[in-house]
Amino acid sequence: MANENQQKDLKTKASLFEYDDNGLDAEWSFNLEESIIQSEIDNNQSDHRVHDDETVIVDRCFYEDLIATCDALKAQMNDLEGIIEKKQKKYEEAEKRMKELEEKSEKLKKENKELLEKMTKKEEEANVKIDSMKVEIHSLTTQIQSKDDKINTINSKYYELKKRGLQMLEQKEKDISKMREAMTEQNDKLKATESMAKLERERRKKLENEVMGANKMIKEALREEKISRKIAERECLNEKTENMALREKVNEMSSRGVVVLNDCPVFEHSILSQRIDVLERQRDILVNSINERDSRKK
Repeated sequence: MANENQQKDLKTKASLFEYDDNGLDAEWSFNLEESIIQSEIDNNQSDHRVHDDETVIVDRCFYEDLIATCDALKAQMNDLEGIIEKKQKKYEEAEKRMKELEEKSEKLKKENKELLEKMTKKEEEANVKIDSMKVEIHSLTTQIQSKDDKINTINSKYYELKKRGLQMLEQKEKDISKMREAMTEQNDKLKATESMAKLERERRKKLENEVMGANKMIKEALREEKISRKIAERECLNEKTENMALREKVNEMSSRGVVVLNDCPVFEHSILSQRIDVLERQRDILVNSINERDSRKK
C-alpha cells in the first residue's frame, strides 16, 4: 500500500510538466490545474517540519517565470526566421535581374549580327559597282586606242569617271569604317554585359552558399538540442529511480521508528534550465550567421 502511494505521488508530480517534441516548435507545457496546485500547496505545508537542516521549497511562480523565459526565446527565434526569409527574397530578386541581363545580352547579339549582315551586303554592292566601273574604264581605254580623234573627249570622260569612282570608293570606305566602329562599340557593350552577368552569377552562388551555411547551422543546433533533450530524459529517469529507491528506504527506516525529513524535488528546475540553454544556443547561432552575412556584403 505504501509503494502504491509513492508511485501515485511520482506520477502526479511528473504530470506537472511535459515536453512536446515538434522540431523548432518544441516547447514545455505545464498541467497546473487548480486541484493539483492546491494539493501541492497542502502537501508542502503538511511536509514542513522543524529540523536542524535546511528545507527546499519549490515555488509555483518560479515555474511560471521559466515558462515565460522559454516563450520569449521562442519569439526571438521566430524573428530570426523572418530575417532569413527576407534574405531569401533578396536572392530571388538578384536572380530575376540576372535573367533580365541575359535577355539584354541576347538582344545585343542579335543586333550585332544584323549590323554584320548589312555591312557585308554593302561591301558586296560596292564590289559590284567597282567591277562595273573597271569594265567601263577598260572599254573607254580601248576606244581611246582605236580612235585617235576622240582622245581628248575620251580622256575627259575617263578622268571624270575616275574621279567619280574615287569619290565613291572614299565614301564606301568611310561607310565601312563607321560600320566597323559601330560593330566595335556593340562588341564592347556585349563584353560589358557578359561581365555583369558573370558578376551576378558569382553573387548568386555566394548567396546560395550563405543560405546553405545557415541551414547547416540550424540543423546542427537542432541536433544539439535533441541530444540535450535525450540526456535530460535519461537523467530524469535516473532521478526518478533514485527517488523511488530512497522512498523505499525512508519507509523502511520509518517502520523501524527513525524520523526522516523528505526533501522537495528540484530536478524540474534542472530540466527547464537545460531547455533554456539549448534555446539560447540556437538563438546565438542564428544571430552570428546573419551578422557574418551582413559584414561580408559590406
